[in-house]
Formats: sequence, structure tokens, C-alpha cells
Amino acid sequence: MIRILQIVPNMHSAGLENLLMNIYRNVDRNKIQFDFLVHYSGKYDFDDEITEMGGKIYHFPVMEDKNVVRYYLELIKFFKQHPEYKVIHGHMPSLGFIYMNAAKKAGVPVRIMHSHNASASNNLKGKVKGIAVKFAKYPSNYLLACSEKAGEFQYGKSEFKVMHNAIDAKKFSYNPKIRDEVRKELGLSDEIAFLHIGRFTKQKNHNFLLDIFDAFLKLEPNSKLFLMG
Repeated sequence: MIRILQIVPNMHSAGLENLLMNIYRNVDRNKIQFDFLVHYSGKYDFDDEITEMGGKIYHFPVMEDKNVVRYYLELIKFFKQHPEYKVIHGHMPSLGFIYMNAAKKAGVPVRIMHSHNASASNNLKGKVKGIAVKFAKYPSNYLLACSEKAGEFQYGKSEFKVMHNAIDAKKFSYNPKIRDEVRKELGLSDEIAFLHIGRFTKQKNHNFLLDIFDAFLKLEPNSKLFLMG
């Protein structure tokens, strides 16, 4: 069995985490097992399911204590104590240069960096992260991205492979009964309804969405937009 260490912020129910769980639920876990190195203490949405499927969760709460030196030293110690990890898959590029270097120093042969964003926030923290992510590719030896733009943002001219985000399509197939139930719950009759799901942050570009809906509303006044954070 191959055990792949997924390096993530934590396993709460957000986009990256749901992507990983969609893959994890569908792989042959007799051949491939996912374990998770998280960067916060505490328990999160998918922890119980991960444990039930045979996965392990390791906590390195550097995002809380901000002690980067101790984080690096603990990582080196961790990888030496866990030689079973021949593959690590990093989803936190802002810290990627640190944990990929530690893995390289410990002799981990396959070090995959994954870009999930095509931009950084336009504030001081975002600008610092935008610089940090550029260095994650150097100690990595495989580069993935969820889109061409995400790859170009993080890797520049370095060669990378696009791995499109996957969903379980059956969960979202049309069901007239569910449609009628949800529309009833929302108090809808014959209105055209739109639903947007995403964090209420600048990155999700709600301003653009509202502009588009405002234009649509002029064409179809009997419409409603629902925003779910």
C-alpha cells in the first residue's frame, strides 16, 4: 500500500478539503491511503470520516504559534520517524518552501506541490503570501495546478500539469422532487433562482456577481439571487 501525506491547513468543509475527500472516497484504499498533516490544533469536519477510512491526522499548529523554526525542525524529525511516506502532496504553497525542504532533506522521493489559486489578496498579508508561494516549486519535483492560470501564477514558466478539480456528479444530478422541496423552503414559485456558494471574501468576487445579476434582473425582473457563505 502507498501512503500519501496530504499537507493542508485543516480538514474543515471548504473547497480544497472537499476536493481531497472526493478523491479519497473513490480511490482503492487497499492500494492507496491518504494521511493528513494539518496546521491547526482542534477537531474539524472531516476528521472522523478520515479516521474511519483508515487515515491518520498529524497536527503541526504553526499557524497558531507562528514558530517557523520549531516547525521546520519538527518536520525534519517527523519525516525521519515516518519513512513510510514516499509521497507528499502539498496544498499550502505559502509554507511549501519550508515543508518541501524538510521532506527533501529527509529523503522523501516524491514531493508534489499543488496550486489552487490564480491570485493573492491585495493586502499586505496577501502580498507576502504571493511572494512566498513562488519559492515552493524549488524543493518540489512535481508541480500540479487546478488550472492554467493557477499554474502560471505560482510556477511562472516552470513546467506543470493541470489536474482539474473533480466532483461526484451523481450528487448534483437533476432531481425534480428535491428541486420542488428546496424551492418551497426558499419561498419560490415561478421565479428564476440563482445560488452562489462561496466564502464572503474578495477572492470570490461577489461584486462582479452582483453586477451580472443586476444586468440580468433588468431583462428578467422575476428573478432572485441567493448567496451562501
